[in-house]
Amino acid sequence: MVSQAVTRPLLRVVATVLVAFSAAFGLSGAQASDAPYPADRPVLTITAAHHEQVVLTLQQLEAMPSKTIGAFFPNLNDSDHSSQWRGIPLSEVLKLVDEKDKGVNIFALNNYSHPIPADDITQYDPIVAYQRDGNYMAVRNYGPLIVIYPLDDKPNLRNQDIYARMVWQVEKIDVDAE
Repeated sequence: MVSQAVTRPLLRVVATVLVAFSAAFGLSGAQASDAPYPADRPVLTITAAHHEQVVLTLQQLEAMPSKTIGAFFPNLNDSDHSSQWRGIPLSEVLKLVDEKDKGVNIFALNNYSHPIPADDITQYDPIVAYQRDGNYMAVRNYGPLIVIYPLDDKPNLRNQDIYARMVWQVEKIDVDAE
């Protein structure tokens, strides 16, 4: 067992080395927290009902048709106002795997998942957002991807059923077989 007398100085040395390393390589706290998810690393896997898979990077998502919607997201502790979310409509995601008029299951990094019915995609046109208020989202801030419904334009959507469908830290979308 290591005593606290040895552990504390050791922790101080490790912290000092990490700070020096960060400063030497330009990894200040502000820069690290502002950095987007690596744009060339796979960020989203889409699986069609017929089992075809498409894997996309953030760069590829940004090259697709996007839209911006306003929505106050109730789970965010850092906001008491509506945000502008930019991302790919779920209807466009379905086109990538030659599917339409189908629901999807959205999966998060922590294995949470929730279905989104086909009617929601057609009627409300939710997006898979990669930016909030012009900024990329880190994993610790619900990113890099999050499903957003147009809550500002459709206040009737502000209910627990819709909030449950607004999955954050999205990593996978499976198209329903039915």
